[in-house]
Amino acid sequence: MRRQNHPPLDNTTNSYIPHDSNLFPPTVTIHKGQIIYHPPMDESVLYKTLKNECEPSVMFAINHNLYAYVKITNLNCCVNKICWNVTSRGLACIGQDEIILLVEVLPDETRIPKDLLTYINQLYLEAIKGNTVTELGFSVYQSTNLLLGSREHVGFLFIRQTLQCLQKIILPPAPFLIGLLVHRVCTIEQCQQTAVKNMIKSANILCQQTGDRNRTESAVCNLTADCEHKLSRAY
Repeated sequence: MRRQNHPPLDNTTNSYIPHDSNLFPPTVTIHKGQIIYHPPMDESVLYKTLKNECEPSVMFAINHNLYAYVKITNLNCCVNKICWNVTSRGLACIGQDEIILLVEVLPDETRIPKDLLTYINQLYLEAIKGNTVTELGFSVYQSTNLLLGSREHVGFLFIRQTLQCLQKIILPPAPFLIGLLVHRVCTIEQCQQTAVKNMIKSANILCQQTGDRNRTESAVCNLTADCEHKLSRAY
């Protein structure tokens, strides 16, 4: 695959993600095998593109050979939630399974949760060191910025797909992992037990209200209320 000249890496984030919270990384298109980098899109245009079901997902450049597909997805096929769908591309090249993150869109929210892109870059940098995340593995969010705007969010626990509906979700090549956001008051053992229990049950469940941002948890992953108010805002 031919590539244009790479954009410069941000010295603070060690990625294409700008340290400035108001800026986004460049977008990417692939045409006839050539990777083309584009300056960050105007936010109003970007939001309309992400929300339009007739438009393809937007591909962001995160790092060398690492990208993230982003789309606002209406999951009216299963849980009737509108979510940010962020799916990695390129982690598999360094021995880390690709990941899917789904986060429900808050009312009047029009900006991509940039920290999800930062988190994908974190997994990339850790995988280069040989530290990969596997099924039922937990990864702490290491940035100094708040994860999804709340001190109560500490990282992600990862599971495999069982019988969850993935009909409208951007899927990477298998094998891939699905990230469950972990709340600060929930122990990793509780989260793992809940995940295992519900992978076995495969039960449809209700979502709970989250804390500070009043965001509800996406039920696509079929978590139950066993860990009430402890796994929040996430898939």
